[in-house]
Amino acid sequence: MKLRTYPSGSGWRLWDLHIHHPETLFNNGFRSSTTEERWESYLSAIERWGEIGALGITDYYCIDGFSKAQRYKQDGRLTNVHYLLPNIEMRLDISTKNGRPINIHLLVNPEIVEELDSLFFSRLKFRFRDNIYDCTRSGLIRLGRADQSEVSDDVAAFRRGIRLFKLDVDQLSTVLKENKELRDNVFVAVPNETNSGGSGLQDSSLRAVRENLYRLADIIFSGNPKDRNYFAGKGVDPPETIKEKYRSLKPCVNGCDAHSLDQVMQPALDRFTWIKANPSFEGLRQILYEPLDRVWIGPNPPEGKNGYQVIRRVRFKDTCGDFGGDWIWLNPNLNTIIGGKSSGKSLLLYHIAKTIDPEMVGRLNEDKKGQLTYSFEDDPAFDFEVEWADGTTVSLKDSARSTTRPITYVPQMYINSLAENRRDELDRLIERTIIENYEEFRMSIPIE
Repeated sequence: MKLRTYPSGSGWRLWDLHIHHPETLFNNGFRSSTTEERWESYLSAIERWGEIGALGITDYYCIDGFSKAQRYKQDGRLTNVHYLLPNIEMRLDISTKNGRPINIHLLVNPEIVEELDSLFFSRLKFRFRDNIYDCTRSGLIRLGRADQSEVSDDVAAFRRGIRLFKLDVDQLSTVLKENKELRDNVFVAVPNETNSGGSGLQDSSLRAVRENLYRLADIIFSGNPKDRNYFAGKGVDPPETIKEKYRSLKPCVNGCDAHSLDQVMQPALDRFTWIKANPSFEGLRQILYEPLDRVWIGPNPPEGKNGYQVIRRVRFKDTCGDFGGDWIWLNPNLNTIIGGKSSGKSLLLYHIAKTIDPEMVGRLNEDKKGQLTYSFEDDPAFDFEVEWADGTTVSLKDSARSTTRPITYVPQMYINSLAENRRDELDRLIERTIIENYEEFRMSIPIE
């Protein structure tokens, strides 16, 4: 059986969905003598960060940087990054109070990048001197030359065309709505900043424009905790008001917006984005439905646990082949094991507990509260292993065992016995478990 790419399920990983590349077209602060050297420094800076869930490689009006980064990854670089996707940064035809055009970002499923010209860029139109230009590379080059006919270099003309081409919000909304394939594979992200984001539309006459912009957005680019709470319905406006005004609750994510090497993976105020999802486009989609539960912004991920507190994986180690030797991966949070009657659920739980703390399991058996031992354990070929997140591995038949790690093991037979015959003891078990794990509950209930 082929294992899933992420057998442990969703976990908190570092994401940065707004990071420019060494050939970014504007405000390029990457300094090296050659393009190859700039890319080498850029890739090395990212690789030093260890595991990264996803990066949104950002380009203006194109996906050139993403395509190049993807080729580097295919050639063996950025092995620490699970997922790359394009972030297309564009300018709207509306401006902030200081006269700067509003930025908008499109986070694109990499699976449709080959179709972007036909699905998206060719459908966006801009009128200049009574002529219509589309947003394809060739259209932007023609637009740039229409403004400056003396420009002969395609790159310079492309830059000029990008500076001129401004998106109409209604047109963008229509293009996205008209094509289901495009709408299902593109997320619109709007910065909530004063200089070039939605917060710059503070004039009361622009209230409708601001609301329309946020209605179009799926995601808000902001590391501000107040924005995070507000767009999730936890601020001054309740969830019903946010949905009425802006179509849906919005997750907030932050990025480094790197335009130079020293900014790579370095967001202001250490406001890193942590997302609890598989690093994929579908994982990103999940944050739209759980904006607070799936996204955290801060120096470290929430729910931090030490490696010695987390079981990474377990397995039956059986050379006879009755159980097989595949690892069973566990999530650091809630795990649910399902199966029919007598399919091995209790057997698995029992062997995890006995491998970690055989003395505790032995005491339960002596009191006839737990699980009976299994005869196959006497087979020399049988063993069971538990691996912790800190790398420590312990086996059931480890004769050199010197320590155990604290766990709470509540066998099904024990629960059945208490529920049927000893309800007071069951209540005390539940109370002890709650008091042990929740400080607030511990302080509110006297301990006998």
